[in-house]
Amino acid sequence: MVLLLAWLGLAHADTLPPAMAYDAWSVVEVDAAPVGSVHAISTVLGDGGQGLRMRMEMSMLRAGTELRWSMEVTSEEGPDGAPRYIRVEQAQGALPMVSTLTFVDGEVIFVASSGDRTLPEVRQPIEAGCTGPGATERALAQALAAGQTTLSTCFYDGVLGAAPTRSTYTVLGEEQDGAERLWHVRVASSAAPGADYESWVDARGLSQRMVQPIGGFVMTIRESDGPPENVHPPELFLSTLVTPSKPIRAPRSAVYGQYVLRPQEGGPGVVMSVGAQSARTLPDGGVEVTVDTRRRAAAKPEEEAANLGRSTWIDPQDPATAALAAEAAGSVEGAAAKAEALRRLVYRHIVHKDLGTGFGTSAEVVASQSGDCTEHAVLLAALLRSQGIGSRVVSGLVYVPGLGPKGAFGYHMWTQALLPGAGGLEWTDLDATLPGDTAFDATHIALGVSTLGDDNGQRDMAGMTPMIGNLEIDVRKVR
Repeated sequence: MVLLLAWLGLAHADTLPPAMAYDAWSVVEVDAAPVGSVHAISTVLGDGGQGLRMRMEMSMLRAGTELRWSMEVTSEEGPDGAPRYIRVEQAQGALPMVSTLTFVDGEVIFVASSGDRTLPEVRQPIEAGCTGPGATERALAQALAAGQTTLSTCFYDGVLGAAPTRSTYTVLGEEQDGAERLWHVRVASSAAPGADYESWVDARGLSQRMVQPIGGFVMTIRESDGPPENVHPPELFLSTLVTPSKPIRAPRSAVYGQYVLRPQEGGPGVVMSVGAQSARTLPDGGVEVTVDTRRRAAAKPEEEAANLGRSTWIDPQDPATAALAAEAAGSVEGAAAKAEALRRLVYRHIVHKDLGTGFGTSAEVVASQSGDCTEHAVLLAALLRSQGIGSRVVSGLVYVPGLGPKGAFGYHMWTQALLPGAGGLEWTDLDATLPGDTAFDATHIALGVSTLGDDNGQRDMAGMTPMIGNLEIDVRKVR
């Protein structure tokens, strides 16, 4: 039986189970090694509403450099599950990123900030039937107790900006853990399309164990008595390198490349036709990718406005960013020439080229002048937008010679600019990690694109996770 909950129907204290108080710890593991913790505290408010606080911390290694990431979510909702306030703070660069959602008079007011930058608020009508995250736990408990096998939910959590997250829970079976009854559930979420996970849920609607494949890794979050005594962060960069079928000669001068990509253990079909790249699915499930650096993908009419916007990650209106862009390209004639001038500027500006930053914002990178490919990409995207050129970032792979006898493809990020072409605006690939007059080459393979808006950035990045460390690359032809 399918239960599609109409949340307005559940949003009454006489049908929704009452809020619960709890204080729960979980340990986060990657391939069975502890890497962090989750601490969730629920309190019952004076009017019967619910207050939630959840903090997650993790550590990873990238080429030997430890990266620490944390997220803290604080929320408050009424006894009927109606959301009142949500605050999300993420720390993955030098400055935390904070977003708040306030629910007033039928509207949700979304405000994002980082450091001393606060972006203009976004107002949207509260979507009918959508609740806070605590009500989702209680409704799930109610549905499982009633013997339902599918539950669809709509709740606000700040992951998609002012938009709610929609999740579908499908019961796969039941298990007994000592005296406790657990429901084995598969969860699909609009916040991470294609990155489904499995959870073992107790009678309170709380997850006792969650398992999610992340490409070549398996992440597990399981109930514990407290945080782990020691963490053992896995090596993220070296363990996700993809060894191709054969080495590529002179990769930085390649203008044409043809490859066949296959997921190692099932997973989604990749890749996309975008920028210099075209792709087609083969009968055996592989994807043939052709990268021709002379190719430019035509842009859709609506893409220009969507790729000129401002977000926490990419802020073209940051004064220091705008001044940097004007200094380098303000007097340069023509969009293509401006874009190339800005690409070269980013390479020069980021003088500390290291892996110590998790994911810095463009404004942060202007000040720090440090970072890896992600920081080069977001800074170039911001500079382009500051000069009126639409931009987005591309997540994918690039060939690196010297990593083993065949070289290797490493996960990478670069930028695409909307530039005038023969038939209108076209997407042009620009890689700011390449020095001087080194052109974009055909050993770049795109897996996803994003405007990195506050309403889609996390979703787009999460959609990449099934492919990380989970690909085989057959090199067919490169010249």
